[in-house]
Amino acid sequence: MSQVDPLEKAAECELALQNATDANRRALLTHLRDLWTAHARSSFWSETDRQQQLAILSQIHADMTRSEMTLA
Repeated sequence: MSQVDPLEKAAECELALQNATDANRRALLTHLRDLWTAHARSSFWSETDRQQQLAILSQIHADMTRSEMTLA
């Protein structure tokens, strides 16, 4: 599995926020951005837990990105 950069993903969410007009979508993107940022700052997870969290966040991020592309 390739390395996921949580801060890069947070930046992608921020960029998507600039283009989002729907209030619900903006709220979801804000929370997702905050989760990525928190993940980048945390150091208490084991490597296994960290990889599991990254996989979950990556899937949510991919789903949000995919739905953004279909809305355009």
